[in-house]
Order: sequence, then structure tokens, then C-alpha cells
Amino acid sequence: MVQCSRSLSVTLIRLVFVCLNSADKVAASSSQCGRLVAASCATAALVAVGCSNAGPELAQVRGRITLDGKPLRDAAVMFVPETGRPATARTDLDGVYELAYTQGNRGALLGTHEVRISTYRPGYEGETPEGVRRSITERPERVPARYNEESELSVEVTPGNNEFNFDLMSE
Repeated sequence: MVQCSRSLSVTLIRLVFVCLNSADKVAASSSQCGRLVAASCATAALVAVGCSNAGPELAQVRGRITLDGKPLRDAAVMFVPETGRPATARTDLDGVYELAYTQGNRGALLGTHEVRISTYRPGYEGETPEGVRRSITERPERVPARYNEESELSVEVTPGNNEFNFDLMSE
């Protein structure tokens, strides 16, 4: 979906109204010109609909996670809101993450979130759709349950840019 600023959306909506108000006058003077104005109005209306903010309000969320003072690399990060879809990320080599709400939509819902951080990865053995044999070794959980399954971590996501750093301790 097209992401548009509020001012562009308002401008497009005004253009649709101007087109619709002008279409009758132009149609009376020339049927071909009237069809052109009608087509322009329809196009502007479709663009205006595409620019509407139909999804939930999101805010950018990023941060850094350490475990016992060292960057926690390749950890799954999940912000679980009180209601709605969670946002997820994976930390990089420096323990840095940036949440995604859906593919292509960065951020998280506004409000209170339980935060879950995990390094566990189940093992897998099998073939890919292309027929390539693949094996992934199970990776055990290094993060204590108080940061994932029984998380004690909670944050408040507010409009704008949010930065949440977590300094976890294994003991």
C-alpha cells in the first residue's frame, strides 16, 4: 500500500471534490472533455484511497540487547501488546534490533508491551522445496525464562522513535 503524508491525503481528497464539482460543468460543454475530467476524478479518488492510513498506528522501535555485558547476537525479540499483533526482530552481531510489525512495516503498536527475548532455535532436518537436503542443529536457550517464557520485561511504546536497551543477566 502507498504510504502518504496527511497533507498529501487531504490535498488529494480536495482534488476529488473539485473534480466532482467541475465534472458537470465540463460535461455540458464537451462530452469528450467530460469523460477526461471523469477519468481524472476516478484516478484521484483511487490515489486518495490508497493514501489513507487504514492500518493501526505504529511507532519505530529499536535498541540493543546484551547478556552479561556482551552483545546478544541472533536473538529473537518479540514485543507483545495487550491486544493486537506482536512486532518482532532479530538482533545483529552487535545485539542491535529494529522491530517490524509486518513485512515492509517497521515498528510496533502504541501502548504497553511484554518483551520476550530468546536464543532458542529448534533443530530441523529435511529437504527444501527445491529438493536440497538441509539440517539445522538445535540451539539451546541461553536467556533466562524471566526474559522470555515468563518475561518480567515491559515497555510503553509511544508515538515517534522509541529506543529500548536491555541489559540481561544470566544469573
